[in-house]
Amino acid sequence: MAKVFNEVSLRNMIQLQIDKGIIVPSIPIEDMVNNLLNGHSCGVFLKNGSKELEETRMWIENGKLQHYPLDEKLKRVFIYADGACKGNPGIGGWGAHLNYMGNVKEIFGGQHDTTNNRMELTAVIEALSCLKERVEVYLYLDSEYVLKGIKEWLPSWKANGWKSSSGKPIKNADLWYRLDEQLQKHTISIFKVKGHSGDPGNDLADELANKGVDSVRHK
Repeated sequence: MAKVFNEVSLRNMIQLQIDKGIIVPSIPIEDMVNNLLNGHSCGVFLKNGSKELEETRMWIENGKLQHYPLDEKLKRVFIYADGACKGNPGIGGWGAHLNYMGNVKEIFGGQHDTTNNRMELTAVIEALSCLKERVEVYLYLDSEYVLKGIKEWLPSWKANGWKSSSGKPIKNADLWYRLDEQLQKHTISIFKVKGHSGDPGNDLADELANKGVDSVRHK
């Protein structure tokens, strides 16, 4: 089973590597810990095989600190994802679009007897599932549920055996399992956008989610 880091254990591990001269941080250690635990990567100087300091990007994957030289940068993909539901529960739809260097892929789908939260989760899962290699993802969402789940709740759920702080099984556990698997495959930065506020990327994701609703409703 992969190790689950918490703030203290990760900070201690990083501090040990700093004390040994293995890494030199480019930002305060507190910021490093926060970025890594929230699924972001961060830049450090890492001692290479020649014992020279090399500018490197670091992230957590499968419970381990991973790194690669900055001259081997990952491809950067921008994703907007959204969900919709006509009635809650009701007929739902999900939609997302991925942008890599101006090449855009649009996806959508739908489901009967579902909830808005499940569609929000499905949109992100399906978008990340389109990626065929490890990339750096900039993920834009308007769902507070998914945002907080990824940034705040997910580490605790995993450490607690996929149960809430009250000891009860978490809702939508099947989708959270799938999302967690996808998150581990990439370096991901997550951004909050306000829904229905005129943001072009979010508006398109919302339009695709509603197409997902229609794709089910008209069958």
